[in-house]
Amino acid sequence: MALADEVLAVGDAAFTRRGLDRLARMRRSGVTMVLVSHDLDLVSRFADRAVYLRAGRIAADGASDAVVARYRSDVAGGEAAGQVPPPAV
Repeated sequence: MALADEVLAVGDAAFTRRGLDRLARMRRSGVTMVLVSHDLDLVSRFADRAVYLRAGRIAADGASDAVVARYRSDVAGGEAAGQVPPPAV
């Protein structure tokens, strides 16, 4: 099992590319990963399942694409209503 907490949030383009390549190799080899990220595209790309936390509670849990879509919908709805967006996935 691997834990990646905002692992690609720092570094230059070469570092990011190497990190993405490593994550892809780990995924192909069947390694279980816990990926903590504010990068929703990264979550959709590398996670089969996602959990969206809002105010410390589970707001959505399921297929990553569906959870990311729910998060984006909630953020868009909150911004339209003048609310502070919820915390990221």
